[in-house]
Amino acid sequence: MKSIVTIFSFALLILTFGNSRADEEVALNGTLVIDVHVQTVSRLNGDPGLEGDWTNGYWVTNVQTGKSYGGLVSNSSSLQVLEVPEGIYCVDTLITGGNAIHIDYCGEPYFRIKSSTINNVGRWRFGVRVQDRQFKLFASMEKLADVLKAAKERFPEKFN
Repeated sequence: MKSIVTIFSFALLILTFGNSRADEEVALNGTLVIDVHVQTVSRLNGDPGLEGDWTNGYWVTNVQTGKSYGGLVSNSSSLQVLEVPEGIYCVDTLITGGNAIHIDYCGEPYFRIKSSTINNVGRWRFGVRVQDRQFKLFASMEKLADVLKAAKERFPEKFN
């Protein structure tokens, strides 16, 4: 009888530990709301002469793990709502110009994703000079309310 109780206790311990680990992994994710625009520019200083939005895709990278999240976006919107693990992130890889220009950025400002919450980092605007593929971040974390509203309208299932 003692061995049956021991086996039962061991099985219960494994099930309890296994379930708490699964719950813990889910709880470590946060929801990232982000909208990145890459526009062509005639110059990188002063009035850049921002032109059309050429964003084809972008990724954010966890600077601690190196893992990236994101993907290609539609022509009508570059808004993404991503489930990502808690950590410190950067806007990283940008694809633009009919996939002809690939930009690696991962610079400041960095942003923190907290678990079990909506993490809205707003709109980011990059300019790229097509001739020499030089680029610059012109704005980050702007239009927070507008971006969150658009995300809730486009991806309502992510906010229930």
